[in-house]
Amino acid sequence: MSQAPSSAETAESDSVPAPPLQSGDRLTRDEFERRFASSPSLKKAELIEGIVLLPSPVPSAHGDAHAKMVWWLTCFQAARGDLIVSDNPTLRLDPEAMLRGDLAAVRAALDAHL
Repeated sequence: MSQAPSSAETAESDSVPAPPLQSGDRLTRDEFERRFASSPSLKKAELIEGIVLLPSPVPSAHGDAHAKMVWWLTCFQAARGDLIVSDNPTLRLDPEAMLRGDLAAVRAALDAHL
């Protein structure tokens, strides 16, 4: 039978710095969020079905297309009225997946995923 960790053991594990995220790590969403929060220089990371992915840098052509999509979705949002448009959102799809999208548009009733 296993015992719960003592308060001294818990305090010790809380003070241990989180290891850096690396592509291919298999983590729970809670551990992923803990490590991401302790890596301020890391700007993008995703957890897909429990596996960490660190994306590569994107070319300038991507930025141009992204800007046009932001403009288009913002106009669509203004015309429709029931959308939330978010740039570079973290999407929580389920307990095993957190994606970092370039752009998202969701109905206001579903904004809990952003």
